Amino acid sequence: LEYPMPLRYPIYVAGFAHLFFAILRCISYCIAYVPVIIATRVDEDYQRSTSRGKRTCDRFIALFRTGRFDYELAHVVFSALGATVSPLWFTPHMLDLGVRNRLLAYILKSVTGNLRNLGIALFFGIVVIYLYAVIGFYFFQGQYEFGMGEKFECTSLYGCIRDFIDYGFRGPPVWYEPTNFSQFIFDSTYYIFVIVILLAIISGIIIDSFAAQRESKQEIEDNQNNTCFICGKTRDVIDRHGNGFQRHIQQDHNMWNYVYFHMYLEEKSPTDYTGQESYIRKQIDAFKIGYFPVDRCISVEQAIGRVKDEE
Repeated sequence: LEYPMPLRYPIYVAGFAHLFFAILRCISYCIAYVPVIIATRVDEDYQRSTSRGKRTCDRFIALFRTGRFDYELAHVVFSALGATVSPLWFTPHMLDLGVRNRLLAYILKSVTGNLRNLGIALFFGIVVIYLYAVIGFYFFQGQYEFGMGEKFECTSLYGCIRDFIDYGFRGPPVWYEPTNFSQFIFDSTYYIFVIVILLAIISGIIIDSFAAQRESKQEIEDNQNNTCFICGKTRDVIDRHGNGFQRHIQQDHNMWNYVYFHMYLEEKSPTDYTGQESYIRKQIDAFKIGYFPVDRCISVEQAIGRVKDEE
């Protein structure tokens, strides 16, 4: 694209500035998340693997499975193309709004997360339209058009099928002359099966997916707000038998204290470990959580014990 001279250099400067920040964003993501992703995605099979090539391959597979690394890499590629080839390559970056905004991200995920079901429904819709196109070509050729103000040519079976698929999802056929009974059946069934049922199925798949994601999000938020991350006991149990849920998650089972303890073991020399620290370190290296007090809480157990003694 050619731009007027007063705008040419500002556009180039903006394009390369965008490329610079895209690269900076990708590098910051790699520094912050890539080591964590590789460490958390490598399982026991990787630990038992003796092949260096397989280990490297597993690392790359774990990295690309997240999807976010692919996105950041594509962000840089499109930005480079926009800065060096044509500014039109900056257009896909508008989709970043859907990634940054949580609501738009849920909407996009409700569509992309059900591509298989949507593809099956769309394929079945095309099959149904194909059947109607064949019937319309052999029995009603030249008697109808689609009410879109578009030129409709059904002079061949291929052209009829193509136009049916192109216009068929938008509305039913419109007849040139008053319809007889056969035309009425053709028109009515087409409207019911294609316009009403099939489009409702496709819309329903997207809506159900969005509702399922919303319920999953609410369930996660409820779990975060009303369940201890360390022991798994609920707010009701801790408030009834313990010293209060907020005190419990801030003092008794503060999850960040476990993170700090992990970092403490990382920095401490293994030769200086105590017996308990050595045991916990082995648990961490084996990706086990046996040292976590799962479903156990001293304050709750003591309160329940006092109640039993009083009884």
